Amino acid sequence: MNKFLVVIFFFKLLISLPVYSQVNLVPNPSFESYTSCPNNYKQLYKATSWIQPTRGDPDYYNSCCTNSTVGVPKNNVGFEYAHSGVGYAGFYAYNPAMPDSNYREYIQAKLSTKLKKNKKYLVRFYLSLADGMQYGTPHSIGLYLSDTAISRSDDQPFTYNPQVTSSYITTPIGKNGWTEVKGFYTAIGNEQYITIGNFNDDAHTDTVFIGGGNIGWNFAYYYIDDAFVGLCNNDTAITKTICAWDSVLAQGQYQKQSGIYYDTLQNSNGCDSVLTTNLTV
Repeated sequence: MNKFLVVIFFFKLLISLPVYSQVNLVPNPSFESYTSCPNNYKQLYKATSWIQPTRGDPDYYNSCCTNSTVGVPKNNVGFEYAHSGVGYAGFYAYNPAMPDSNYREYIQAKLSTKLKKNKKYLVRFYLSLADGMQYGTPHSIGLYLSDTAISRSDDQPFTYNPQVTSSYITTPIGKNGWTEVKGFYTAIGNEQYITIGNFNDDAHTDTVFIGGGNIGWNFAYYYIDDAFVGLCNNDTAITKTICAWDSVLAQGQYQKQSGIYYDTLQNSNGCDSVLTTNLTV
């Protein structure tokens, strides 16, 4: 085998590695499945596998709704097609007009399996600011992973620190289309719940005037779709036997001796994969 063929072999192997984690641990991630079609506000419970962990009432939207209250794409707070499918959820991240100051809404789901200790996970969800809003909170939306379900008996902010947040986003989350919020998390072990919302109180929430909304709607309300938590490491092992005059590209150079070689690869999402080459000459 000549070096040209070895390079072709190695290139084909690289492009065959998974780009995304293959298994999404979030159940009903795009809010397609429901126990019954939503027909009014405060019905997140109708979306299979999702709950509200506080007294704050998030909403569920689906195209199956026969009125415009919680329909998709048209509903009472705006117009937006789903990022995928025909459903999404919505929550207030900031609403000083509510009787209780620091009013918050969160959504929560139980992952299909517990996270594995020291494993790296890709975490992602998509946000869109509802058209009727005058304000946004572009850096204050977060996702918190926990081993038990967190909850409150009121509608106040959680005091936990979310591991993945929108704090890195440089421009406000817009009203047209969807903005990806993404991060990476190395598991402590046994995390099995995700909770999404604004974990800051009003004083520490970065409100940004967006304009273009309804008069008097001086708050921030976001649609959310396509939540994802998946194992980032997609390690691959290969065994290769070559003749004495051949070589294999591994660890950045052509290898001509028997041994085990390791290459760390990174895809466009930032996920690492370790390619182990067991070479026999």
